Amino acid sequence: MTDLKQITELAEIGTTAWASKELAGKLLGSTFDYLGGELRNFTEKCNINLTDIFLRAKRKLGAKLDKPGDVSPRVLRNVLDEGAFCEDNVASEYIAGILASSRTEDQGDDRGVPYLAVIRELSTHQLRTHYLIYWSIKQLLNGRELSVALGNQAREMRIFLPGTFLDTNLKQQPNDVLDLHALAGLARHDLIDPLWWGGPVDVFAEEEPWIDEAGYLVTPTKFGVELFLWAHGYSQMHVADYLSEGVVIEAAPDFEVSGSATHAPDRQLELERDRVIRENFLRQTLASRSLNR
Repeated sequence: MTDLKQITELAEIGTTAWASKELAGKLLGSTFDYLGGELRNFTEKCNINLTDIFLRAKRKLGAKLDKPGDVSPRVLRNVLDEGAFCEDNVASEYIAGILASSRTEDQGDDRGVPYLAVIRELSTHQLRTHYLIYWSIKQLLNGRELSVALGNQAREMRIFLPGTFLDTNLKQQPNDVLDLHALAGLARHDLIDPLWWGGPVDVFAEEEPWIDEAGYLVTPTKFGVELFLWAHGYSQMHVADYLSEGVVIEAAPDFEVSGSATHAPDRQLELERDRVIRENFLRQTLASRSLNR
């Protein structure tokens, strides 16, 4: 618990540094509840958050909790650091999933560290959008023999996220700024393909005329699938098995997804296939003519 001790010591220094509690309250708003002028309030608030994460990890482990296992100290440190201040349900689910995924017979297995580091760098809006994307792909394509590990097949897994779908589930008014923030951030961390695009309905008119509403076209990545699997306790699962019917992804207990995205395979794949077919046909025709001369 050294890390939590360090956090509380920093909080104690911070509370004495304010010119007044009134100033701190105005500046921090409801977050001032973490301090409240008393270190005891701070530690209680952090403990509530961490207890919630541990209970979520327990739910994910189920009967596995009774089997031998350890969590890497490096993973635990990051869980404590990030979890102490985590109040968003989806973020708590992700942290708990990585904690549960990290419980193995090998205490040196610290593969969960980079996933926790990414979560630390994502906003709540970005993390919830990640969940919506990979939850939607799993629901739309479950059982299909498609692997995100293969470039062309990843493009077959592309989906269209209607703006109304994002707005409803992220509980926001139509807001392009937030949508761009979420998708650009996910792309920057290799959690979606960088070639995502979209916006108002008219931008699709030439290349995707079937789309009749505002939204975004998004393609998954290997790292995006990895994070999603780890968040659901599947640390030993290969990304190629993400769509396997044997991989059951339970819905987050306190984040019900309303509406749905749409499966939208990259149309460029069809054009590329047609080009290859035409080239092969032409090559075979020329070869046949040469033999007949």
